[in-house]
Amino acid sequence: MSSEDGFIGREVNYHGNDVFYTPIEEFVDFNPRKVFGGKKKVQYAKKSKKELVEDYEKTISRVSNSSIKDDEFAYFLLEFYSNPTSGRYARVLQEMNMTLLAFLDKSQKKALVQSPYADPLEVIVKESREIIKKIRPLDREEKIAPDLVNFAGNATVIVNTIPNIPAPKIEQHMSKIREFIQQHQGEPLNGLIDRENLRGSIIAKVNGETLRQLADDSSVILSVYKVPNVILSALGKRKRRITGDSTRAITASSMVTDDSSSTNRYEVIEIDSGVKILQDFQNHVVPLTALSQFPDGEDKDNHGTPIASLLLFGEGGKLKTSRVKVTSYKAWQESHDYDVKDLYTAMKFVLDNHKGRSRVFVSSLNYTFHDSFSEQETRKLELLIQSKNVCFVNSAGNIDDAASRRSVETRESIWKSARVFHPSDARTITSVGAYCRANGVDNNSYRLYPACFGRHNSEKIANKPEVLEFGGTLAVEGFGSTNIGVMAHSISGQVTSHYGTSMAAPLFARHLALLDFSLRDRVKNCETLKALAYSACKPTAAYDEFGGFGCLDTDELSTTSDRKVRVIFEGVFANMNEHRIPIHEIRIPIMVQPVKVTLFLVHSDNYSLPTTLDNYTAIMVDGTKGQQKLQLVREKGVNVGKWTHVKKAVYAYKKNSIGWWRFRLRPKLDNIPIQELSRLSLRYGGVLVIEAQRPPKGFLTLKEAMERERERSHTATESMESSYWDRYD
Repeated sequence: MSSEDGFIGREVNYHGNDVFYTPIEEFVDFNPRKVFGGKKKVQYAKKSKKELVEDYEKTISRVSNSSIKDDEFAYFLLEFYSNPTSGRYARVLQEMNMTLLAFLDKSQKKALVQSPYADPLEVIVKESREIIKKIRPLDREEKIAPDLVNFAGNATVIVNTIPNIPAPKIEQHMSKIREFIQQHQGEPLNGLIDRENLRGSIIAKVNGETLRQLADDSSVILSVYKVPNVILSALGKRKRRITGDSTRAITASSMVTDDSSSTNRYEVIEIDSGVKILQDFQNHVVPLTALSQFPDGEDKDNHGTPIASLLLFGEGGKLKTSRVKVTSYKAWQESHDYDVKDLYTAMKFVLDNHKGRSRVFVSSLNYTFHDSFSEQETRKLELLIQSKNVCFVNSAGNIDDAASRRSVETRESIWKSARVFHPSDARTITSVGAYCRANGVDNNSYRLYPACFGRHNSEKIANKPEVLEFGGTLAVEGFGSTNIGVMAHSISGQVTSHYGTSMAAPLFARHLALLDFSLRDRVKNCETLKALAYSACKPTAAYDEFGGFGCLDTDELSTTSDRKVRVIFEGVFANMNEHRIPIHEIRIPIMVQPVKVTLFLVHSDNYSLPTTLDNYTAIMVDGTKGQQKLQLVREKGVNVGKWTHVKKAVYAYKKNSIGWWRFRLRPKLDNIPIQELSRLSLRYGGVLVIEAQRPPKGFLTLKEAMERERERSHTATESMESSYWDRYD
């Protein structure tokens, strides 16, 4: 293979020879938190009941005099002394007839609540003063982004309404806001309701004065901010425009053809800058638009087209056939003819309206800034993806000046504070960074390193990006005299070099798609699919702490081994309350030593009250063999996660390993208010990778031995099981 061919990655063709387990569920007593506060007790000058009554009266008076209000309920802010997760908070709020709707800060001490219009003396109870620090309406400065508070001109903004109330209520509030904007010479552009997660937003053009009036005279608005700018995660694309291309746009209707083989291919959904229909794409790609301002789905920016090429053919663009088909939704265009619109709007449209069976979605669009408003949009997207149970892959983003800095700076210096862009730091999104290659272009001779231009880490969410894929090798990396890019189709029709995490994301999405296609509905949870992919990732040759789980080894999932087996399991934690929570258990027979067992666990939750990103839930794992607690390996950086959405735990035993190993999964809910437990659910998927030096004596494969013992244990008595292990111990 010549260097001109680039590196053509092998496809995932999952062998399907692993073991699928169903966790055993039991419920255990749950002791709700008896006290509130942190580790240290802090003394406050608490308000009297009379003072809280006065606060409530003033708040209700201001809300009821608003021109835009709800006819039944008032919405305002409660400030608590501490995180309101204990049963005491739930009981007092119930006595006050108030409902928690959203938390507005990370510590969950500022809560948006709903209360009927009522006599203050009936609302404020004796214990209110023990938990409530302040009752007040939201201030203008809390609703409006700082850059809009004194804004004088016109701006395109997002107006978020009160969340977590019934959808008809949200519609009523949106209608009142829309009418107010129209009466004050504004222009409502789009309205959006997320019925699964009970969110409502309006995108509108307004002037500064109208915005301030709207904030001051409305009690049904949560926040207002400018539509976040969106960028492409491809190096050199931000300021580049494609000109001189007069090719007529081909609309979706003209591309829908009778493809008799379509049922034997996996559909991947691309949300990006559209796609140019090339000769090589015929019968493989359908271009659509996700936003009304785009008349068709044609790519003008040479971004969505190479992404579609990588999804179809992988790296190199040389395959004659493809097991993948692509439906491309246009959600972005750099040209000044179009305003940059809400990325969430486009993604929600696609997730709500796509009727195919695919559950792999990919986008290489990111928000420009790490501001609180892009974070709120990301949080909305995080919940939306969770409710759809799909795998969403997003580029981590690039450090645009990394190439110029690399000649004088170390990688660590360039990576310092270069966090992944929103929305790739959402827990329900797989963030893909980039690796570069050294010494060779064939499968057996290259070494992988995190690319100097790839972003790493997140302020709030651990282990971002989760994985790396090839994003091109720049000459400044020191591995060669020329740049070596990711080979994919351009809008010209030629296969050319491309760079950036934009190209890495579709490569990993393609692996996920082919993995899901090979599984053929054997797993229900998208988290299981991700855990299986992560279990086949290998660390980079250096700087592996910047690479998440590492780089996917497709051979690991495509070939079988007589000394390795994966146990795949999934489940949902639900039906919880303040008295009991579920525990799930996986039991596996270990019949050989030495042995290494690696656990990969991915979970998501539907906890919707917070408006900011964070790890609000976790799943704790207790591993035991008999009465002995399994010990994790102590090598630094090997084990991942406590309070995280992903977990990796490695157990290695040279002896004393033979026996039944039990892994008990327990949801950790310290940050969840008691009254929310009945609505909470955690969905998870996991993989246990068992590796041995050789199969157990008398068996051809490790899998055969485990399966045989598993079958035997279903019928054996407890004494028979004990005597069996005595022969090995």
